[in-house]
Amino acid sequence: YMVKLIDRSLAAMKVLGVENYEEVKRVLVFHLEPSYCNVTILDNFDCEFKVRACKHDENLSGRAIDLLLVDYIYEWLGSSPNALKCSLSPTFVKKKLASECSEAWKRLVWSDSAQLRFKDGIPSYKLTRVKFEELVGPILQKCMELVDRTMASACTQ
Repeated sequence: YMVKLIDRSLAAMKVLGVENYEEVKRVLVFHLEPSYCNVTILDNFDCEFKVRACKHDENLSGRAIDLLLVDYIYEWLGSSPNALKCSLSPTFVKKKLASECSEAWKRLVWSDSAQLRFKDGIPSYKLTRVKFEELVGPILQKCMELVDRTMASACTQ
């Protein structure tokens, strides 16, 4: 048996079946993980993908988005008429928020809003896509800058 090691970007290309499209000569893969953001540009030479350029940033991550949302909603909880009036520790509340926020922003991919429902006396919160984009705009802008740097690197090779 022959085993070929491939990275996640190449695996994504295989899963999507991009190698079957002869007209596709260059592919950009944007991958946002919990702990980093990765941008890879692949060239297609006769159904063989070669990495042209790759950049990653550990400061841009799904976790950074989660933490930003947690801080925003925690602040909202403290200032809203539904203010958090329970004896729960801030650490406990933020842990509950983090779990729900992580799922909520993924639901916004196909919806205009996501309802964050908490237990233990924490009020629910409706996160709209507009508010989400406003909050994470600076992170997304940095992601696009990473894409631009990767594309520039690919063009110089």
